[in-house]
Amino acid sequence: MNRLTTWIVADKLETSVTNISTVARDLDSTGSAAFAINRVRSLTTYHSCAALETRPEWKDREYREAYAEAAVEQSTAWQIRANRKYRGWSQDELAQRMSTHQSAVSRLEDPTYGKHSLETLVAVSAAFDCALSVKFIPYSILAAESMDLSDDTLIAKPYQAELFELEHRDVQ
Repeated sequence: MNRLTTWIVADKLETSVTNISTVARDLDSTGSAAFAINRVRSLTTYHSCAALETRPEWKDREYREAYAEAAVEQSTAWQIRANRKYRGWSQDELAQRMSTHQSAVSRLEDPTYGKHSLETLVAVSAAFDCALSVKFIPYSILAAESMDLSDDTLIAKPYQAELFELEHRDVQ
């Protein structure tokens, strides 16, 4: 990718993020959650398509599929670790909440493990008091999500924390 293309993609992504921040103001002015949600969806689609432009190597189907498989294995492990640390828990504490052993949590947090069952992930989400969503997505979404793998993007707040934020948000 040349410098101009890189600049254009970066500019598109920055614009999308800036525009997403206006959704809260739109919700306040219209009072319509559906309007705000549809606006986020359209901006997310734009952001995702721009992110896909940064992955020309994905035109090779074998490469693209290998990347997607590795992303599932690694991001699952990273999410478990990030969420456990966010809650201030040790591996043993998470294991107790899941009715399992510390060694099982250690395996789940290993990005090379790759054998996370849905049953186990449901138990992890219950321990974290968050939802588990398993769905098929277009590669453009994978490209967008893979642009920022910081712990902040991997954390799912517990339900009670979301309720607290909802009850204490500043409405201006």
